[in-house]
Amino acid sequence: MKIIDFKNTVILINKELEHYLNTAPAYILISIFLLITGYFFAQPLFLTNEANLNSLTEIIPLILTFFAPALSMRLIAEEKKTQTIEVLLTLPFTEEEIIISKYISASIIIISSIIFMFPYVTTLYFLSSPDTGHIVGSLASIVLCSLSFLSIGVFASTISSSQITAFIIGFGISFVFYLVGKVAPFMPLHIQGLISYIGIDLHISNMARGVIDIKDIIYFFSLIIFFIYLGICRLKNMRIR
Repeated sequence: MKIIDFKNTVILINKELEHYLNTAPAYILISIFLLITGYFFAQPLFLTNEANLNSLTEIIPLILTFFAPALSMRLIAEEKKTQTIEVLLTLPFTEEEIIISKYISASIIIISSIIFMFPYVTTLYFLSSPDTGHIVGSLASIVLCSLSFLSIGVFASTISSSQITAFIIGFGISFVFYLVGKVAPFMPLHIQGLISYIGIDLHISNMARGVIDIKDIIYFFSLIIFFIYLGICRLKNMRIR
């Protein structure tokens, strides 16, 4: 990787954030995300009178397989469709700066969405005395899962000039990581451990119990770095062509 110029990266981040904040789709996506997560948070409160984040952390990976690709599908795909990516590649911006700045801007939006979930946490403390380790671990797992699926979405956006195609690819790859953990118990015993580790389920459930294991942190950051790297490689190939 080339050395990343901080000033260039900030310029590109501001450009992307301005686009997010000045267009309706981002607000619509965030509103839908909060409505769905709010439902799965409130459901056990009314049905079982349990005040915790268990129901939410179980369903959040599936929600994010839709939300993260939807948020990131336009990042490169739109640039390719309007051919502004060709202009970007002729300016003094490296592929690393372009991909990383777009990823950071989308990350700011997705983390902001998660911050809007904090009323759920205050509700838990108001209704009961929840385990703080469980709360911190659950929120950390949601953030890391979001950032992981977002990196997949950024990579998917480099593949096609169609936002719909980019969304489908991003959703498909994210769903594989979601599904792998679900099918692990049905795999041969000698590969169950490996399959479980590849799936995102194991790492979220570990952290949701309040167990912050370095292996889980490495897993999430490895996913993020891997797909960001693939996105950079795709852009480099475009410049060569």
